[in-house]
Amino acid sequence: MFSTLLRSLVLLYLTVIPIHAQLALPYPPYIPPNLADGVLRTSQPKVPNPQWSNMLGNLLYFYEAQRSGPLPSTNRVPWRNSSTLNDGKDVGLDLTGGYFDAGDFIKATFPLSASLQSICWGATDFGEGYDAANQTAYLDDMLRWGLDWLMKAHPSNNTLYVLVGNTDVDDAYWGGDQNIPTFRPSYQINDTHPGTDAAAGASAAFSACAILYSNKSFGGPFSSPASLQNSSYADKLLSHAQQLYSFAVNATGGQKTYQTSVPAVAASYGSTSYTDELTLAALLLSWATNSTALYQQAQNYYNKFQLAGQNGVFNWDSKTPALAVLFAQMSQSNSNFGGNLSIWRNEAERYFDRILNTQGPGYMTRGGLLRSGTAFA
Repeated sequence: MFSTLLRSLVLLYLTVIPIHAQLALPYPPYIPPNLADGVLRTSQPKVPNPQWSNMLGNLLYFYEAQRSGPLPSTNRVPWRNSSTLNDGKDVGLDLTGGYFDAGDFIKATFPLSASLQSICWGATDFGEGYDAANQTAYLDDMLRWGLDWLMKAHPSNNTLYVLVGNTDVDDAYWGGDQNIPTFRPSYQINDTHPGTDAAAGASAAFSACAILYSNKSFGGPFSSPASLQNSSYADKLLSHAQQLYSFAVNATGGQKTYQTSVPAVAASYGSTSYTDELTLAALLLSWATNSTALYQQAQNYYNKFQLAGQNGVFNWDSKTPALAVLFAQMSQSNSNFGGNLSIWRNEAERYFDRILNTQGPGYMTRGGLLRSGTAFA
């Protein structure tokens, strides 16, 4: 009797409650490409492996997905909307645009500068790869979106906005870009409340990108820069680089980390030291302007701050590993600077050998990432 009643209830349930079938799987099915295909040479020397072209395109698409401000008609990301259109109004400026940070909605100058500097350096050394992958136009678009905002954030010689948004409010918000909390204050460093690292980091970004847009190659084993030469834009970037370097060096408030002046940024993007950014800024500006004096100043900083022998990763906070490589490139490309190629090459090789031999905090994972402790570069 009980079993008969149970069957009846089951039949009734199946009759009343619809069955939601799993979605049909696509045909033909998506199969991840064979990783080994990524190392295969194409039959045509100037045609890159499509896996690498796709990866390069995906990396640039990532930045497009991070865009803030009024989006252009060429936006490729269907779920990204124009947003944060009042940024900067609290200080009487237009600070719209730029890139959101990671998965959040703050805009932080210090890590953005590091990203732009690295990408411009890479596109200077290996620009033919962007050209061959048909990604140079997207590279130009990505860089200008960030650089144009960085210029907005530098409205005068000794003023740089380093943060837009409140980190506590932003961290508590888990939602889309149409309802971002509107409490978005703008934080600046200036002559009396400076930030040597942030000013020098922005200067380095402008110098590296001025080098790229002026088509200034390091020569030797490196390819020509990506084909986006624009001398007037390069001059504009260089002007900001020079002003910011002077600000970093000569601020009446002295030389200090920028979170000293803007404590609001300490929890998210506090800087360990300004010494690496200051050295990098002098070095890149020396190459952008062909200045032996600035090159010598960079060498003096390197020695004064005892930057040799460090083994951390190269990331938004740690620029030191890049210095020996860049010094070596410049010494090889222009002997007039007076650099000792052997010394810089040995220091760069020492750093990379320790990574490959897992002898320091920086090491390679099996997946090919450079890792230091719990931080990925």
